[in-house]
Amino acid sequence: MKNKLFTLFFTFLLLLMLSQVSVFAETETMTKVETYKSSDEKETRQSETQINDNGANYKLVNETYEIINQEDNFKDEVKTLTVNKETKNKKYAPKKNITRNGIKYKLKSVEDNVRTVRKQKGRKVTGYLSFDSKEAAMSAPNEKVFSAGGATANCKKKNMVKEKAAGWQSSYIDFTFTSSDKDYYEWNGHEIDGDSNNPLKGYDDEILKSINVDKSDYKIGKTYWKGSAHKKNGIYTRKLRVEVEKKIPHYRVNYEGWSKDETDDVITYKLTYEGTVQIKTGTIYKIKKTAFYEKVPEPKKTVKEVLMSIGVLILEISLVGVLFIIFFRKGNE
Repeated sequence: MKNKLFTLFFTFLLLLMLSQVSVFAETETMTKVETYKSSDEKETRQSETQINDNGANYKLVNETYEIINQEDNFKDEVKTLTVNKETKNKKYAPKKNITRNGIKYKLKSVEDNVRTVRKQKGRKVTGYLSFDSKEAAMSAPNEKVFSAGGATANCKKKNMVKEKAAGWQSSYIDFTFTSSDKDYYEWNGHEIDGDSNNPLKGYDDEILKSINVDKSDYKIGKTYWKGSAHKKNGIYTRKLRVEVEKKIPHYRVNYEGWSKDETDDVITYKLTYEGTVQIKTGTIYKIKKTAFYEKVPEPKKTVKEVLMSIGVLILEISLVGVLFIIFFRKGNE
């Protein structure tokens, strides 16, 4: 029985002592999460260095940042596109809508400018007038229009040449005839014998008229066939040569000039298009900030407080001892 009483006494005494000893547990922590938006993905926001929760103080030990979402912002911007187009001697119908680099443009305005450019430089043209007397030659006009080789020019008087006595200058003209019969051809309604040695004999006036010259200055010589007839696709072709003599007067006035430049009208079009494109203006980031806190430990007891705790402990032991003796004497377990 006494052993049981001593065991109970020391157990109770041990519990009293343990009630005065501090028990060290793991450090308590707390986290605070905050989300905010910013145009700067690296923007940070300072957390509170110390907070209080249910009477306990916590201090900041670390904080982390995480981008949990991001959104790009755009705005519409009107872009202008200018297109230049050149055409020669004709109008141009521009497209109403075009696409460049993925952007759709619509035609807004058209401006045109016409300028003349030289296609080919003018060509030299020469000509002359013939006169029977010096007086007539000296009275020749200072300027006269002549055509030569497909070019026409207003030519100026260059000089006057005294020629030899009047004579006849020989030349010729070739006529081409076609017929289904190699021996008979037709010219100006006349039937021409393919075997004749002078086929156009007797038609001098008509020949001169056909080449548009005055018979007082020209005369027709012999006419004759040039080679045999050539057949192709059932049609015969044959050439006839006509000898022509030109009267050479005593005086000749020579003229010289340049034809006008051949030009093109070049039209330059200035086409203005407008298109709408989205321009990125920035990015908005959603940032998650996590702040980590640790509980601030209770302040350590001073020497005075320790001595007071020991005094209380001794008083409690004495009280327990008195109670134990009283119970022991009465025989109560």
